Amino acid sequence: MGEHRRLQRVAIIVAMTAVCLLALPLHGARAEAPGRPVANPNPAPTDEQVAPPEDPAVAAILAANPLTARERVRAAIVLLKLGRVDLAKQMLQKVVSSPLDPVTLNALHQEFGSAPFFEFASRPDLAPEGGQLAQLVFDAVRQFRTDPSRLQSLVDRLCQETGEGWVQAVRELIEAGTPATVPLITVLLDPARLSVWPRVETVLARLRPESEEALISLLLSVPEEKKMGLIHAVTALQIKSAVPYLLATATCQKCSLEVRGAARAAVEALVGAIPSARDSVRLMIREAEAVVKSPVPLGREVVSVLQWDAATGTVVFRQMTYELWRRERAAYLAEAAYALSQDDPQLRDLAAVLNLEKLGFGHREEWTQKTAQPGQDGHAPTESARPADDFAAVHQEVDRALAALKPTLDDMNRWLDRCLDQGWNAGAWAAIAWLAEEKNPAALQSGAVPPLVKAARAADRSLRFAALRTVLELAPGGAFRGSSYLWQELLFFARGTGRREAVVATPSPAEGAQLAAYLKTIGFSRVVVVATGGDLLRVAPKMPDCEVILASAAIQNPPVDLTLQRLRSDPHAAQIPVLLYAESEWLPRADHVAQTIPVSISVATPQSPEDLAGLIARVSGLPGADRTPAAQRLEQARQALNWLLVLCDSPPQGVSIVDLEQIATAALDTPGQETLAIEILARLATPAAQTQLVEAASRDNWPLELRVKALGGFREAVEKRGVQLTTQQILRQYERYNQSAHRDPAVQKLLGLILDCIETPARLRETRAALNP
Repeated sequence: MGEHRRLQRVAIIVAMTAVCLLALPLHGARAEAPGRPVANPNPAPTDEQVAPPEDPAVAAILAANPLTARERVRAAIVLLKLGRVDLAKQMLQKVVSSPLDPVTLNALHQEFGSAPFFEFASRPDLAPEGGQLAQLVFDAVRQFRTDPSRLQSLVDRLCQETGEGWVQAVRELIEAGTPATVPLITVLLDPARLSVWPRVETVLARLRPESEEALISLLLSVPEEKKMGLIHAVTALQIKSAVPYLLATATCQKCSLEVRGAARAAVEALVGAIPSARDSVRLMIREAEAVVKSPVPLGREVVSVLQWDAATGTVVFRQMTYELWRRERAAYLAEAAYALSQDDPQLRDLAAVLNLEKLGFGHREEWTQKTAQPGQDGHAPTESARPADDFAAVHQEVDRALAALKPTLDDMNRWLDRCLDQGWNAGAWAAIAWLAEEKNPAALQSGAVPPLVKAARAADRSLRFAALRTVLELAPGGAFRGSSYLWQELLFFARGTGRREAVVATPSPAEGAQLAAYLKTIGFSRVVVVATGGDLLRVAPKMPDCEVILASAAIQNPPVDLTLQRLRSDPHAAQIPVLLYAESEWLPRADHVAQTIPVSISVATPQSPEDLAGLIARVSGLPGADRTPAAQRLEQARQALNWLLVLCDSPPQGVSIVDLEQIATAALDTPGQETLAIEILARLATPAAQTQLVEAASRDNWPLELRVKALGGFREAVEKRGVQLTTQQILRQYERYNQSAHRDPAVQKLLGLILDCIETPARLRETRAALNP
């Protein structure tokens, strides 16, 4: 404060001196004798312009020569008020370039508050130093306020000090915010500290709504004997949204009479009466259904909740998606309701499917967090997916969670069917994993289409593949209803290449070519351009690697709204993100259509690859969008090809030889799938298959090892069905051999072996003819 007063005195003296100097000429002018000419108050400009005098206050600040960070920040604040942004920025530059430790930064914030630093950061004319200093200060303050040891010390002061000492601790804990809830709630879990619970509740009341969610989340996970403090706090804070969870405790037969009594008293205090057992069930079920269907609040896609860690016996913060959090709450309430009314089969089914949904979603979310790493350019994740044979772990989790229900095959099929009807894909996936590990073909015995086959027609790609895999393992021969559709699903997955693909639907060829160029610039390998809605409906569902559809609002036959509605009814295209683009005059129509189509947004026509990449990243992040990583798509294709290899000798009804030929031929160009493709073509041994094998063995861009495998496949096909090549194809092979005279001897030998395979059947016939004239 002494330095500040010194600066003020200097500024006042300089300002008074300047005023006196300015006043002297005016006083002299009034004293002039009458008749003497007065000087012109507006003299004509001259060639030499005199610089305006420095503001005395500014001069005083500069004369004081601020040296410390505190002095320079104060000088910068005053200079901004005086309009000297240039000098203020120089002061901030000196502050940022000087050593700044956490103690100094915290002292700056304590003296000047947050407002000046927010102003520094928000003014472009102070960039970048203004933003840098503000970030340093706010980071230091945040680290200081949330330091665990400091928070624990404050909580100890809150509980131990008398008089006004604990009031200061309250203020500092409120400033710390959400991180303070862990040590505060830990006090509530200790019955021995009952006397200080009201103080803790005073702080928690100022930390809403985070404190309310923390108390409710702990009611789900804390051991029953530690719930007394939580119940006390819920009552004190009047958290009426906790009533269903209190009812779960009040009706829990595993809880002590003391805990149940406290929960009933809390419910009575919050709602005025104790509901009957029947009403309690209704309240808990109503809340469970509302929670599981609630939309994700904007900005709360990921939440931090408090949970009890049984391993350490402490309360910990756990980050999870809001989707998983609402499923955990719904499953808890449904299970509590069933425990109160165990003779109700509908409650039993609801408790089971919500638990399956919770387990399945948690398992798949963990998978996604470990493997998905979205890029900045809209590229789908490319990390290798976790192996799909994790069904054994899921089976164990389901058995553990549903041990009290003792599920049977019929139970699980019924629960799977219900999950599919409700759109609870994670629960359906968990049910499929359980059925797969049971390894009982009876799961497919049904008078109607089995739920497993229904799941193979779901919109969720991973769910369809899980169902396909399970059915093929339980009944490879396909003796069940709906098997014909299953084979088409198998062909769909087998067409996967793992490459990035897209579809552009526009009536303008020039526009389609431009957008295709943009897509290839940002990494798409294949772009299909179509002109009508009908073409889009025909092409997109047959592209297992399609990551986005660009649809012009001007497409017709059918119009864009009908086209996208029909597209969403096809499970293969139901979750492909759609960018509905339009020129300015079509944008209102595009906006209206996009509001009715899931996983789509309406945008102005993209004008650059960077613009398009940002739009693709935006639409791909929408809920419900298919974000299957490329590596996982490739792995699915590999498994599908393995299954097709088994079916080659006697393809089931619904799988044509032509389909198998086309899929295997395409797989020859997919890295890592070549060997499987060769084996499939060798087993087919058709004219088209033999042609592809010969061409593969003759490819100059293939490594010799793969070409030798293709030769072996051709030999196997010839032994099976004889040579199926045309005369022209055979002559072409002779020509290739003759042109290889100056090439690598290994390549020439390989081409010669192809001819040997071609000539062998003819030689055998000649030999037989000679032996049997």
